[in-house]
Amino acid sequence: MNAIPSSARVLTATDTSRMIMEYLALPTMQALGNSSHRSQTTFVSASKARFSSITRRFFPNNWLELPATLAQNKGVITGSAALEMLRGEIHDEPRDLNVIVAAGHLSAMEGWLFGIGYEDANGFHIQRPLSKFVVEFKVYKAGHRLVTLSESTSPDIAEIIVRSPSTADMTFMTAGGIVSLYPTWTMRSESVVSQAGARAWRDGVRFGSINAERETTYMDNAFMDESCGPRCPSLWRNLRSDKNILMLDWDEHYSIRHIVQSSRTEWRLTRKCANYHCNHYQFARVVGTTFWEEGMPPTIHKIEDRERDIASHFPDQKLATGYKSMLYTVSCLEPIIVNVPLIEGTATYREFEDLYVECWVRQRGYGDCSARRIDLRETFRAIPAAQGLPTEHAYTILVEKPSPILLPNLLIDSMYSPSNGSQVYGNVLVLKHKNDPVLTPCDMRERDKALVDFILGW
Repeated sequence: MNAIPSSARVLTATDTSRMIMEYLALPTMQALGNSSHRSQTTFVSASKARFSSITRRFFPNNWLELPATLAQNKGVITGSAALEMLRGEIHDEPRDLNVIVAAGHLSAMEGWLFGIGYEDANGFHIQRPLSKFVVEFKVYKAGHRLVTLSESTSPDIAEIIVRSPSTADMTFMTAGGIVSLYPTWTMRSESVVSQAGARAWRDGVRFGSINAERETTYMDNAFMDESCGPRCPSLWRNLRSDKNILMLDWDEHYSIRHIVQSSRTEWRLTRKCANYHCNHYQFARVVGTTFWEEGMPPTIHKIEDRERDIASHFPDQKLATGYKSMLYTVSCLEPIIVNVPLIEGTATYREFEDLYVECWVRQRGYGDCSARRIDLRETFRAIPAAQGLPTEHAYTILVEKPSPILLPNLLIDSMYSPSNGSQVYGNVLVLKHKNDPVLTPCDMRERDKALVDFILGW
């Protein structure tokens, strides 16, 4: 009997493993792939094969061009195709392929679609909750195949993703990686309606995964039988540092990590938690709102009340203590040193978004479920008007989100007379950091007041 060469036996085993992997959920595939170098190679191969199988339905003759085209136009794929990639589901009939590109990239992506035989499909429109975050929404057809194309108003595509109608829809991929913002529910084909999808749920309208056949959709998270923990849908989360999202890469050339790491988008699913087992359920129902969503404290008595709220709300005294910072309120006669805690679920500081500055300056709207706050702060690493003379510490000034209900900051008005006549509204918070790349926070002291006053006056 002729012996099978060892190289052939290895090839056969590898091919069999890849075929098996192609039917598994992506997290399971990755776990198996981590067991050995050969298994990792098989995971990469199987993942690429699955992505190709999904996209080939829509681009049978040009699917090899798609990865580079998506990357060049800073695009991602969402919807049923991303869910199929994540779960390993097999759909016999092609469904529409949903593509989102960053601001300024629609025309190039559209040109590629026209060049491979797609044409405009009329009679489609974007759902109203997403309309103000999309520059243009278009649908293209080739035979029975449909491709939807949305151009984001922002270079940060995550701003659209976090406004999806349900948690299942908050899954997106490139040709080399995938992200799911709510992987536990999504992997079980369960989804919770977001603020954007609430009306569609009530009206029984198909919107994203809402009312889809393959999904079990809930209006809220009341179905949970354990505490939400840091995944509570009422808590604000940051895409760059959140430990509860699922992010997998299989092709470093088209990695999804750069999209995540460059994002400055924050989000929450809902204003209130409906899970009876969660601490935030009691807080929302009894108090009526969370303390960081109430009006910002304008007086010394309100500041003392807020300090007590922070201490009682955070079970860990270390988090309640936080970092001492300088607060310039709309009504106090002098700045007050206050504590800024870390966000819930964060034990140590890693980046600026880990600080719970919302206790003192409202940088998100009361009913908002997504935000981009980077434009509401400015960091000084050197003394202004001193030829860039560096300081031992850096100082960050934070202001409130513009709103017609904000009062003028009388404290800053009394200290300075801006030459340009500009008026400061709302509270102003100043944080002190080490002058290092991550701006590690440290406690503000009374002796810092003179320098902070000078920076504010500048």
